[in-house]
Amino acid sequence: MKYIQSLFSLWMLAMSFGCGQHLYQPKHPTNGLTGEAFYTEAKQMQWQQRDSLALGQILAGNMPQFLYKLVPIHVSMVDSV
Repeated sequence: MKYIQSLFSLWMLAMSFGCGQHLYQPKHPTNGLTGEAFYTEAKQMQWQQRDSLALGQILAGNMPQFLYKLVPIHVSMVDSV
């Protein structure tokens, strides 16, 4: 799973270069799953199958429109030492 997460993160980072505040958006599939259909299908799967289903839908461009807009996230950490 960590391999898939790393691969996805690198892909998202690569797609964001040169696109300003928006990620590259592949053409949205006309036969893509709706959110409800995705949830119904995914809830019956083991995590490996769920990850594969999610990655396949994302790489096919089947993501909600709002996820393509980048927003800054400010993170801070306090060390316990």
